[in-house]
Amino acid sequence: MELVFSKEIIKKENKFIKLLPFLVILTFSLIGSYTFFYDGYPIGDDYSFHFSNVLDIVKQLEEGNLSVISSNLASGYGVGKQLFYSPLSHISCAFIFMIIKNFGCDLTLAFKINAFISIFVSNIFTYILTYKISKNRFIALVCASFFAFYPYRMFDIICRIAYAEGYAYMFIPIFFLGLYELINLKELKIKPFIEIIIGAAGLYLSHNITALFTYLFGFIFLLCYIDKIIKLIKKDKLILLYAIITLVITLGLCAKIMFSSFELLNMNYYNISVDERMWTNKDYIIGRSDYMNYSGFLNYNWLNYYGNEFKIDEIKTISLVKDIIIYFSLTISFVLIDIFLKKFIFKKYHIIVSLIYYVTICLIFVRRLEFILGVVAFIILYLIYQTCIYKKNPIKSNRFGFIMISFTIICLLLICFSFLWHIMPSIFYTIQFPWRLWTLFSFFACLFMSYYMARYHFTIVPFMILSTFLLVVSQPLIEKRIIHDNTSFWLTETNEEIYTKTNSTGANMEYYPTNFYYYDKYESKYRKSLYPYIKKELCWNIGQNPNYYNPVILEGVGNIDVISKKAPKIELELTIYEESLIQMPLIYYPGYKITATDKNNVTKDIEVIDIDGLISFKIEEGEYKINTSYVGTNIQHLGINYFKLSFGLLILFYFLDIEIEKRRKYMK
Repeated sequence: MELVFSKEIIKKENKFIKLLPFLVILTFSLIGSYTFFYDGYPIGDDYSFHFSNVLDIVKQLEEGNLSVISSNLASGYGVGKQLFYSPLSHISCAFIFMIIKNFGCDLTLAFKINAFISIFVSNIFTYILTYKISKNRFIALVCASFFAFYPYRMFDIICRIAYAEGYAYMFIPIFFLGLYELINLKELKIKPFIEIIIGAAGLYLSHNITALFTYLFGFIFLLCYIDKIIKLIKKDKLILLYAIITLVITLGLCAKIMFSSFELLNMNYYNISVDERMWTNKDYIIGRSDYMNYSGFLNYNWLNYYGNEFKIDEIKTISLVKDIIIYFSLTISFVLIDIFLKKFIFKKYHIIVSLIYYVTICLIFVRRLEFILGVVAFIILYLIYQTCIYKKNPIKSNRFGFIMISFTIICLLLICFSFLWHIMPSIFYTIQFPWRLWTLFSFFACLFMSYYMARYHFTIVPFMILSTFLLVVSQPLIEKRIIHDNTSFWLTETNEEIYTKTNSTGANMEYYPTNFYYYDKYESKYRKSLYPYIKKELCWNIGQNPNYYNPVILEGVGNIDVISKKAPKIELELTIYEESLIQMPLIYYPGYKITATDKNNVTKDIEVIDIDGLISFKIEEGEYKINTSYVGTNIQHLGINYFKLSFGLLILFYFLDIEIEKRRKYMK
């Protein structure tokens, strides 16, 4: 009976040890995003774009209007943002808001919940991946803490409000988990292919720029293991079929937005195709070498601005050297004292004495919240390090470590040395800002850490200090806390006024025809054209007069009665006395349909014409009821159907994996 009880205790302890890292990761995810506990949401560069677009999706869902043409954005003149933009972060946030608003919650809370889910999930999958690399749970936990505290993600989410970019973090570790499991397969499994599909598709549907660079590094990663892949293929040629299925499904899951955006990009008709306007030309990329300003890391000049502006002593007295010296001095002294006590004096209670010293001295020298949270995070890691025994299983291969340190260095070089962009293919200029690579830098550095700690265990404590140090010096957390406590530069509630912000449809007016741009000199040849008025509205007074302009007759004679007007649908009654040219207050996109019903109830389709970047049509003499609708192009329909098919194939692929694993276990 005693032996059985002991085994049960051991089993429970093993379960706790497996569960403990996930609880710690949850804690660290909360600590690393503590500004989410403040009411509202910080205001940053692109806040109006993301908030207005999520609110637009919510309103469309409530109205049962699933059109990709917005009836709320762009003063109601029908911008087709969803024809171009990766929508996953907005859609997931909209669904969360539709649930929590029933409890009186604001959209700002939905943003925080959605962002936190992405943070937590990415940290979990980073832990899973680094555990597979290191075969050591504690090492994986240290790596996950590094990824959780790295400042650039929070800089994206709460400073730049590059919300989709921050959200895309979630899929990078999933994608590389699939790649890593694939190159280490001992027997053919479908699971790695499914992980690659979810990671790759999730990346593209969240932020296509992050996806492009992640795909590139992923492809290079596979090339570095081409010998293993060839052996796998020789062993089981079924892997080629699985690879093809993976590509087909991944492309299909991206097809809905990918096909539409590529079709419109190839038209070279919209601002998104103009490199200079989109900041995607070589000169602009090379000129953006201000990498430290936008890293979210150790940027004390930025913080001193707030300190001087609001006379906040804790910021004015902070210096880079001071923070580094104090944190490393106190933490290293704590570790050394604990080692000494454990060896020579308090072999049983050394950790208690050491902690009393560490907490006391930190309370004396430290007042800043981020510093205190860094100390708490380090204590949690150190206690686990001292009390839990994890199996040491050093890595034998050097190849993985070399690849990861190479990737890390490449990212850093591209961020820091702008001249390297002279030799980069132009497709990569879509990055706009080289410092976006801080995302991948932090991830590859994390993977290298897992390899290095597994190979050299004496480096574990230094990496623990480094991971928590990132939290101490995280500029986004300090900055937003100071702003929240001392200014009104904080979004406390959201309403339809968000649509009136200049950037609510994009900072570069990217989803409009090229003649709808601040400094474009285009002039209409039609005296009555709506173009100059709508352009002025979209460029300078967006949302001030929503749906103010009605259709006009550019040529001909007749009367127009507006029955209803809500993009993309406009209903008119026309009395035309001679052939006329009508212009609608709708931005032009291919895929519009216009029907005319005459007084004999005969309905026919009318050719849609682009005049001045607005939907227009010609009509003969007579009396008509006119209806506009957006039905999409053939390529868009192909993308939608391909998406549906691929989603079904992914489900089948998943159940096939389950069935194969069941049979494999049965055979064993």
